[in-house]
Amino acid sequence: TVNATGIQGVTAGHLHYGVEGENGPIVVTLFKNDTPMNDVSESGTYTAEDLEGPLAGKPLSDLRAAGANGSLYVNIHTQENPNGEIRGQG
Repeated sequence: TVNATGIQGVTAGHLHYGVEGENGPIVVTLFKNDTPMNDVSESGTYTAEDLEGPLAGKPLSDLRAAGANGSLYVNIHTQENPNGEIRGQG
């Protein structure tokens, strides 16, 4: 579940593979808005088939391991900041 309020022009949300202070590739698309939206409230369940980038074709256990060792972050993208408006490192 991803919730963010007070944010304008949201275009997408992703899980990225990268440690704190490092930008990394997308490994899961959490959501993508065809029309930019204000605020975010998204929920979903993901399977191994949803993995992208360096985790494509890998088991979900690889995603869990990346999360456990601090190598995942959530990035919310907006029209104004397409490379990422807010980032949550896990």
